[in-house]
Parts: sequence; C-alpha cells; structure tokens
Amino acid sequence: MDIGAFLLLLALFIPLAIYLAQPFTKKRRPRALPKEDHTRSALMAERDRLLDALQELDFDYTLGKVPEDEYPALRATLLKQGAEILKKLDAIGEPSEGGDAESRIEAAISARRAEIQETAAEENADDDIESLIAARRRTPGRAPAPKLALASRAPISAPVASASSAALASSNASPPPPPSLSSLLL
Repeated sequence: MDIGAFLLLLALFIPLAIYLAQPFTKKRRPRALPKEDHTRSALMAERDRLLDALQELDFDYTLGKVPEDEYPALRATLLKQGAEILKKLDAIGEPSEGGDAESRIEAAISARRAEIQETAAEENADDDIESLIAARRRTPGRAPAPKLALASRAPISAPVASASSAALASSNASPPPPPSLSSLLL
C-alpha cells in the first residue's frame, strides 16, 4: 500500500470519526430540580416506604409472624412516623410551578420547546437562507411553482426504436428496459 492510498484513507477516516463522535462530545445541560421539589420527592418516597411497611406489618400480623403484644407498638410507631411525614408535606405546600398537573405539564413542555429552539438557533447556520426561502414562499401574488405531472408512456422516437429493434434482432436478448422517468419528463 503506497503512501497516497494511506493518506486518502486517513483523510476519509478522520472526518467520519469526528462525525460519529459528535453525540458523545456534545455538552448537555443537566436540568436541576429546585430544592423544594427535591425535598417533596424525598418526602413522598418516605411516605410510600412507610405505607409499604405498615401493609407488610399488618400482613405479617395476620399470618401470625408478629406477636400480639408487639404489634400495637410497632403499628403506632409507623403511624406516628407517617403523620410526621404528612405534616412536613403539608408545610411545603403545592409544587413550585403551582396549579394542577396539566398546567405543570404545559409549563414543562413550553420550557423544553424554548430550550430546543435555543440549541437549534446555535447549531443552525443556515437560518438566514431558510428565512429568505420561507418569505419567498409566503409572497402573495406570486405564481405557483409548476407541478410535474407524470406523462403517459410516450412512444420511443423512430431512430431509437429502429436501433433498439436491430440490436434486439441481432442478439436474441431480452427487450431493453422501458425508458426512465426522467427521459419521459424531458
């Protein structure tokens, strides 16, 4: 392998490697949750854990795994912890975005769309050209672009047909393929 072929392969491989590595090197901004949301999430997880523990305790008592003298104390402890968690959740109040779930989802969607538009504006260098094209398309009174219609199969011109039939007769081969779409449109 001579040096020219090696340099050509290298010139093709380096841009390909850079293109394929782009998703891994692209910086992503982590979305940080507000401290209040993090605290709410932790309290909700703790509440779910306590509810599961209370159900498990009741189930174990029903099966006879927990003695009758220990069950009321264990249940009272779990209920007391659960009440404390619920008081903390009430003190925090509603989520920071406020409103019902639908308004929070809409707010999250609009924030994500704004983020996508910001990154698209940074990455797309052809915005000026595309805005000019869009303005051109919206211009009133402009004649619409011609529409291409598929013409029915036109007969092959006489000189081409005679040459094709002569070639077919001489070679006993299969007939030539039909004319291409681009030749029909011209």
